[in-house]
Amino acid sequence: MLFAFLQHRAKTSFRLIALYLAFAIFITAISGYLDHSIPKTYASFLPAPTQLLEVSPAFNPLVLKGIKVYPDEPFKFDFILDSGDSTSSQKELKQSSEKLIKHF
Repeated sequence: MLFAFLQHRAKTSFRLIALYLAFAIFITAISGYLDHSIPKTYASFLPAPTQLLEVSPAFNPLVLKGIKVYPDEPFKFDFILDSGDSTSSQKELKQSSEKLIKHF
């Protein structure tokens, strides 16, 4: 297998393909540096490195606080949930709590 690879390596077509790939990678790598007309907006929403940021307000999500286990019925559980700062409707709160319980 290695011998066959070395024979292909000597062929002109293999060398041309390798040269083309190397050239394409090189052009792709330096094209961002050469083209100054491309706006650098990918980080425009970030503040300047010297600017001080304010602390965001604290948020307490829905949390599974505890589980009540019944010794006489081992597969019966009561889950104790803390709704936190949630202002969701009852339906959304129920979906979120079911998601937490299924994860358990």
